[in-house]
Amino acid sequence: LTPSGDPARDLDRLLDRFRDDVRDAARDHGVTPARLAEARAHLAAAADRLAETLRPRR
Repeated sequence: LTPSGDPARDLDRLLDRFRDDVRDAARDHGVTPARLAEARAHLAAAADRLAETLRPRR
């Protein structure tokens, strides 16, 4: 993605693209209960890491 000069907007765009890519993969390849559980674990870990990255440093 081309940076817009607004980091918050750029993050929103990255998240939108991520969601679209995951949705397309699920549509194209299917989702089983096991795949959902694995995806949920990956997303929870990623959310924790990103939240830590975005917190102000002390």
